[in-house]
Amino acid sequence: EHLPRTAVRAGIGDTRGQMALFDQLIVADERPKVVDLGEHAFEAFFRVMTDIDFMPEARRRSIEPIVLFIASPENQAVEAYAGLHRQFADLAIVPVFNEGVARSAGLREKYPYRGVFAMPIRIPSLSPSLRHIVDTRPFSFSIFRRGNGADVPPILEGELESWIKRVFLQFRELQLQLLLHRLRSSLAPTP
Repeated sequence: EHLPRTAVRAGIGDTRGQMALFDQLIVADERPKVVDLGEHAFEAFFRVMTDIDFMPEARRRSIEPIVLFIASPENQAVEAYAGLHRQFADLAIVPVFNEGVARSAGLREKYPYRGVFAMPIRIPSLSPSLRHIVDTRPFSFSIFRRGNGADVPPILEGELESWIKRVFLQFRELQLQLLLHRLRSSLAPTP
C-alpha cells in the first residue's frame, strides 16, 4: 500500500510461499531486504526460519540477518522478544524504541540488548506539526529527501532534515557494528 514499486506481499501459509520468500532473502544482489512482520505472521515466520535452517545458509552466503524489534509495553511483545533471544542465540536482535509509537517507564529494561550490537535504535518523536505532515497522505520521506516537492513548509524543513539525519546515523552505526563484527570473526582463530 505504501511502497507499491518496492514492496511485495508475501505469504508463508504454504511451501510455495515459504520458498518464494526465503529464496529471495538470500539472493546475492547487494540489496538489503526487509520483512515487515505483523503479529499474525510472527510465529510462523520464525518457525519456518528454524525449520529450513535459514541462519547457516544465509551466513554461508555472507548475509547477516538482523531483527529490528519494535519495543512496546504490551506483555505479548515483551515475551516475543525474549522468546526470540532464547530461540536464536546467534541472531542479532536489535530493539527499536520508537517514541512516536510507545513511551513507557521501564521499557528499556524489558528489552535488554545483548550480543554483537551494543546499542538499540532510538527513533525520537516528531513535533506535532511535523507528525501531522508525515501522517498525511501522500507524504513520502524519500520524496522529501530528494527535494521533489514534499509538502513541508520551509520553516519545518530543517527540523525534519535533522530528525532524518539522527535516525539514519543510528542505522549507519548499526551497519558499522556489523562490519566490525565480521572483521573480528574473520580474524578469530578457528578451533
